[in-house]
Amino acid sequence: MQGSYVDHIASTNDSHFKNLWQKGFSFNEGVPLEVLKDIAWEQINIPGGAIRFNHLDWEIRIWKGSPPPSPVFGRSLADIPTGAQIAEHRTIQQPMSTLAQPSVVQVNLAELPEDSRWFLVQQPASVSTSTSGDWQSIPNVAHGKRHWIKEMKEHAVTLARILKAHGVIKCGCRLCPNGSGWDDHILGPQHFATINKLLGERPAAEVREEIWQHWEVRHLGTIGVVKFNHLDGEVQIFRQGSPPPPPPPPLAAASVPRMTQPTPSAGGLCYRACLLAQLSMHMRWPGFDMDTALLPCG
Repeated sequence: MQGSYVDHIASTNDSHFKNLWQKGFSFNEGVPLEVLKDIAWEQINIPGGAIRFNHLDWEIRIWKGSPPPSPVFGRSLADIPTGAQIAEHRTIQQPMSTLAQPSVVQVNLAELPEDSRWFLVQQPASVSTSTSGDWQSIPNVAHGKRHWIKEMKEHAVTLARILKAHGVIKCGCRLCPNGSGWDDHILGPQHFATINKLLGERPAAEVREEIWQHWEVRHLGTIGVVKFNHLDGEVQIFRQGSPPPPPPPPLAAASVPRMTQPTPSAGGLCYRACLLAQLSMHMRWPGFDMDTALLPCG
C-alpha cells in the first residue's frame, strides 16, 4: 500500500524506483535518456486542464483547456492519438459559455445573454483525473461517502434553488425512483450506491454522458431547460428562442380615420359635380362646361 504521494516517490526503500523495472524500463548502457523518458509520462486531469509529469526525471508540464488523451505508462507518446484521431474519439458538443459569477438565487432565463445556447451555472465538483479512467479517477466518488457529501452538497442546493426560482418545487431523482427529497437524497447512501453501481468498471466519461437529468422551466412566457449531472453535479441552463411579440391592440373606434365625402348642395345638385370640377382643373379637359356638368339629382 502507498503512503502519501511525496513519501512514495522519494521512499528510502526504493519501492517506486523498483517499480520502474517492473514496468519494463531497460536501464542498460547505450539506451538514450529520451527513449526512456518517452515511456515514463503520467497525466492527471484537473478542472480547466491537465498536468503531465515524467517519472524518470520529474519534468512537469501543464495543459490549459480540454484535456488531451492520457499517455499510457510504458508506451511511447507517439502512440497517443492526435489531431484528427482525437476528434474522432471525442463527443462533439455545442460550445458552452460560462456565466460570470452568477448568483444562484437570481439566475433565470431572462438574464441569459442569448438564446439557444447552454450556459454553465455550476462547475463540476471534480473531473476525471484520467481521460479514459474508471470510478477510481473520479475524486468525489473514489474518496468515499464523506467526501461525496462534502463535494456535492453545494451543487445539489444550487440546482434546487434555480428550479424553485422557475416554479419547479419537486425535483425527484430519475436514477432512484424511490428516492424522496432532493438535497438529502443526492447526498445520501442510496444515491451514492446507485452512482457506484452505474460506474462499475466502465470509463467514467462514458457513464457521465448517460446520467444527465433535464427539467423544462418557464419564466415570463419564456421556455428553457435546466440540466444536472449526477456524477459531478455540473449545472447548465438553456433558453429557447424568444416568443414573437404580441400583436398591437386594436385601435379604438373613435381613432379610426373616416373618408369624408362632399354633401349635396342646398340647390339639389349631386356631389359628383364637385368631383368633376376638381378633375377639370387638374386635367384641363377640353370642352368641359361646368354648367352642363352640373346634373340635377334624381
